[in-house]
Amino acid sequence: MPTPRFQAVLFDLDGTLLDTLADLAAACNAALRQHGCAQLSEETIKTYIGYGARQLVESAVRASRPTWPDEKIEPVYRTYREIYGRDWHVKTTLYPGIEQLISDLKGAGIKLAVLSNKPHESTLEVINYYFPERTFDLCYGQLNPFPTKPDPALALHIAQKLGVTPQQVALIGDSGSDMLTAVRAHMTGIGVLWGFRDAEDLKDGGATFLAQDVAELRHLLLD
Repeated sequence: MPTPRFQAVLFDLDGTLLDTLADLAAACNAALRQHGCAQLSEETIKTYIGYGARQLVESAVRASRPTWPDEKIEPVYRTYREIYGRDWHVKTTLYPGIEQLISDLKGAGIKLAVLSNKPHESTLEVINYYFPERTFDLCYGQLNPFPTKPDPALALHIAQKLGVTPQQVALIGDSGSDMLTAVRAHMTGIGVLWGFRDAEDLKDGGATFLAQDVAELRHLLLD
């Protein structure tokens, strides 16, 4: 049995466990279209993912309609939430190797959690759909009163609830925001290169390690 390098592993969701880009982009573009905004490419929308649903929509509207006042963004956001709430599982898939990795980590006795900037209810819905019950010890999305990543408050709350110190936690994510969260929480940040950001963004956020693929990530987590 492999020896775990960490007592707990905290995963980001979008771009880390699941390839959600197609469904996120489709919902975003549908909302933009309904409100008279120009649609954007998936590559452009990808750069807006990771800071929460509202920030995604706001960035997309600003790119399409730079002169719009703030009050015109809220209706687009509500439409986006409605569309994504209905169509979030049309094209979303687990990244190859994730299912086996999770099984290996659980088999090694590592505590597992999810921390996403998705709205909390949406995070739970997605996790319950794509993973068997009790795969993760804890799952959190954007939840008041906690601020979103890269603020470390919720990551530290999760570590406390899991009964581990921050130094015993690896935080896995695909963005500089995830890595900055790890730095601020005094956790080990491991950036994955199959997600929505590149190596430069992850390094700028303070990643301790980078994983090219799931096999490399497994090696970083299990000796």
